[in-house]
Amino acid sequence: MVPSTLTDLDIIMGRCSQKGIRQTVLAGFLGVLLLVWNCMHPVFRTMSALANYRIMIAALLLPWPLGVLSWWVRPLWARSTGMMAGGMLGILFLLPASCAGLEADQLATSGSDPSFKVTSEVQLSHSRIRAYQTDGGATTDFGLVVRQEMQLVPGLLLVRDVYFEYHAQGGRLESKLDGRVLVYPKRDRAEGPPVTLCPARYVWF
Repeated sequence: MVPSTLTDLDIIMGRCSQKGIRQTVLAGFLGVLLLVWNCMHPVFRTMSALANYRIMIAALLLPWPLGVLSWWVRPLWARSTGMMAGGMLGILFLLPASCAGLEADQLATSGSDPSFKVTSEVQLSHSRIRAYQTDGGATTDFGLVVRQEMQLVPGLLLVRDVYFEYHAQGGRLESKLDGRVLVYPKRDRAEGPPVTLCPARYVWF
């Protein structure tokens, strides 16, 4: 149908604009949830720890502008839902975003991340395995995260956490000729018995 008057064209353009805003808000909230999920259960990481923190902070703060943008969404129920979701997620994510900001500032100043420190590394044919010592601050104990990492493109890693242990001061890795990797967690300043890992060739498969 060809618009016969300028008013008809304005109505069509307004509907297109409303559809675009709704799609933008919906895609934004889905993006926030995916990014936050990736922060908690990592699948992708950049090779820069500082960039990872900045992406996390952006994801945690994004609900605020999405809530504001929802003001222009129609109908009323969609506007109310978008604004409530933006406000609730924004408040929920405010403390983690502040903590991440402090960590990023410390990382930018010192050049190292004390909360996620590499203690050992072994290189495999297509990927690498790294042992990280975690430190959540004064209210938590040290921990051990063993992560498999493979470079997809320059600067971007496909990752998978293959082992985790709380109350451990990092750990040491040892690779075997048959492809197995032994993890020696460090507990009370002494190495514990090894844990055997069988890493996937391409991290997840």
